[in-house]
Amino acid sequence: MTGEAKVLIGVGVVTLALFVGGILMLTKNNASPTPQTVDSAVLMREGSFRVGPAEAPITLVEFSDYQCPYCAQAQAVVDSLIAKYPDQLLFTYRHFPLSQHRHAVPAAEAAEAAGEQDKFWEMSNLIFERQDEWAEASDPLPIFQQYAEELELDLEQFNQAMSEHTYQAKILQGVADGNTLGVNSTPFFFLNGQKFTGGYNALPAAIEQALQ
Repeated sequence: MTGEAKVLIGVGVVTLALFVGGILMLTKNNASPTPQTVDSAVLMREGSFRVGPAEAPITLVEFSDYQCPYCAQAQAVVDSLIAKYPDQLLFTYRHFPLSQHRHAVPAAEAAEAAGEQDKFWEMSNLIFERQDEWAEASDPLPIFQQYAEELELDLEQFNQAMSEHTYQAKILQGVADGNTLGVNSTPFFFLNGQKFTGGYNALPAAIEQALQ
């Protein structure tokens, strides 16, 4: 065998090895990652507001920002799911106020202060439904106080919770937990303990499939 032939064979072997290696690498990169279940103790803290039976076959956790327009849109989808699956869905709300939304923390505090008087969901709905009223206000507190009046809350108790920032630590815990779990935007959902990347409009189909 001539030297030239040996060189050609050697080049061919190297080329083949690179080709096969490239295919294996491409296959590995394109393989669907195995879903990873996150720590449920971090995902659903004691004291987080939730609705639905504790032993429901489907769990849905949302990290949300009251000043986020997409979160307000997502709320309608979540409400429809809660109504459709009252015995099969456990929904948990977690706070994740984004830094660019200056009124998101006070809004969350208002919801928590209402929750102290068993009106968390009612206040939460008002805050989302009337986002345009308070989101650009210089001071949203009088608006939240108006909502508290509409819900017939004890205003003295509500105002004390707001002025003392009673629930700020709980809200910031939501941010810390979200960061630990890889939350980087809102609304961000976890379905049955796994990150849900399909967007809130894809939730109904995903839950239907999970129940089947």
